[in-house]
Amino acid sequence: MPIRVHAWFQKNQRRYGFTLIELTVALALATILMGLVIVRMSWGSPRQQAVSEARKLGNLIRTFRERAQFEEREYALRLDLVENGFEILPLNDRSPEALGMARAIRQGRLPERVRIEVLQGERELSSPAVLFFTRHGVLPETTITLSYASDLNVSLRPNPLTNEVAYAED
Repeated sequence: MPIRVHAWFQKNQRRYGFTLIELTVALALATILMGLVIVRMSWGSPRQQAVSEARKLGNLIRTFRERAQFEEREYALRLDLVENGFEILPLNDRSPEALGMARAIRQGRLPERVRIEVLQGERELSSPAVLFFTRHGVLPETTITLSYASDLNVSLRPNPLTNEVAYAED
C-alpha cells in the first residue's frame, strides 16, 4: 500500500530561496545600474575629456587626409587657436583669397578650458593655423597639443607619410 504522506508533505511545503530567473533579472538590473554610474563618473574626469577631444580631432585629420587622396582634391584644416574652433575647407588653390572664400564643410569648437598649440617642425604656428591635406597624402611634421588645466597635455602627431595619428599624454 502506497504511503500518501509524501504527497501531503509536498502540498504544504514552503519554498525558500529564489528561482534562477529571478536571480538573473536582479543581476542584469544591477549590472545596468553599475554601468550607468561608471559612465557618468568617467565622463566628468578632465583626463577622459582631454583624450576624447584629442581623438575626435585626430579622427577628423585622418578622415580628411584619406578623403583628399581618394577624391584627388585638397582640403585644409583651419584651427583658430584663440577661439578654440576648427573648420575643414575644400580648396582649389592655397592662396589666402581661396582660404578666405572657401565655405566650411565641417566645423566645431573645443571646450573653452582647452588651449591649442600647433608646431610644424620646430616652428610654432600662430592663429589661425592651417594644415593642408593634399592628394599625395604628404603632411609636414606637425604636432598639435591640447592643454587642459595646465597639468594635462595630449599631443597628436599625424604621421607625415601614412594616414596614422599617434597620441601621447603628458
